[in-house]
Amino acid sequence: MGKNHLIYDAISQGDYKTVEKLLIYLNFQWANQDYLEERDNSERTPFLCAAVHGETQILALLKRLNADDSAVDNYERSAVHLAAKENHVDSLRYLLDIGLSAIAEDNFGRQPHHLAAYNNADDTLNELLELEIVELDARDNWLRTPLHLAAKENCCDALETLIDYGANIYARDNYGRQVQHLAAMTGADECLKFLFSLERPKVRLNARDSWNRTPLHLAFLHGQEDTQRLLLALGADPNVTDIRGDTPESLA
Repeated sequence: MGKNHLIYDAISQGDYKTVEKLLIYLNFQWANQDYLEERDNSERTPFLCAAVHGETQILALLKRLNADDSAVDNYERSAVHLAAKENHVDSLRYLLDIGLSAIAEDNFGRQPHHLAAYNNADDTLNELLELEIVELDARDNWLRTPLHLAAKENCCDALETLIDYGANIYARDNYGRQVQHLAAMTGADECLKFLFSLERPKVRLNARDSWNRTPLHLAFLHGQEDTQRLLLALGADPNVTDIRGDTPESLA
């Protein structure tokens, strides 16, 4: 990071005055503005770092100095992705106001609202879902929607928000898995309880994926003992077989 490590430290601490002084110093010392585009170990510029930490005032300062607001990190995530992921609503609004995209995709094909859902960043998720341009059930490279990701990570607030907005509970990823499959895989029991408590839309307890595996199959396959007990208590069929003839318990 060269001389810029002091700027990154000051940004992470929200120290606007120090950031301003350092930028004035570097602007005087350097014949160009390359210091604004130096990268940290995650390939983040000072502008991206300010987005991560929700430092809206510092973002505006960097913008005035002509920092590249289109910069992305080593996952091709923009400042909007990072602000959404960290649940920084004010910074997100600022970034959108200066014209950054709400639907840019990272290396995984994920838009900012995917990351908000994945991290239970409910405030920024709501903010993004209010935008007409944002597609509620947008797919990533694995054909997973934000709802899939919220379920997988046991992010119940985000899950409930997405369902309230009308997210497709029956969407399937590239393995044919619905949200309950992913929740069972990772032991996301709170999300499973919520999903199976829904009257409408009704989540299917014994839904099959492309391998004809139910959520119970996946709970056994991934060693999620609490989830196994939960699904059985809810009435999951322990005798159903997958495409190879395996019952859930035989996958343990």
